[in-house]
Amino acid sequence: ADSPDVIDTRDFRERFGFASGDFNVVTVSRLANYMKAESLLRTVSVVGELGRTLPIRFIIVGDGEARPALEAMAEKTNASLGRRAIVLTGELVDPRAAYASADAVIGMGGSALRGMAFGKPVIVVGEGGFSRLLEPTSAAYFTYKGLYGIGSKVEHNNDMSADLRRLVESPRLALELGQ
Repeated sequence: ADSPDVIDTRDFRERFGFASGDFNVVTVSRLANYMKAESLLRTVSVVGELGRTLPIRFIIVGDGEARPALEAMAEKTNASLGRRAIVLTGELVDPRAAYASADAVIGMGGSALRGMAFGKPVIVVGEGGFSRLLEPTSAAYFTYKGLYGIGSKVEHNNDMSADLRRLVESPRLALELGQ
């Protein structure tokens, strides 16, 4: 059921403006203030920075009390970039088309696992600025700690920014990690 081969993504891609040449990063999450909002807001910020020079889009699937803050930040980011780089879809009963349409998934726990089931590279996020690309060198960490992390409460988003840049600039790496 969680395979890109069994999902028709055409309606989803058309509805949310997927365009050829864009690198689409997807997250499927409760938009909760507790445990979720920090990484979502950090990702919007990173996409806003990288989006100045890279064709990156961030599609947020879900709903919850953090949505107004995310929408406000998305509007500012989109206006700054002059394009719809941040897209909030709202809650989807079946988010499989979002995973299947992604070039990469950002998430934690079950969402990260589902991204892997769809053959997507995954950046695992958590609290305190935690962000780490799931790759052979980090797999042992996640096997031991779980698909979540707690960072050192950094103010910057350097780790996520570097990992996203690597994926966007190296389609081969993204494909290999997804496999």
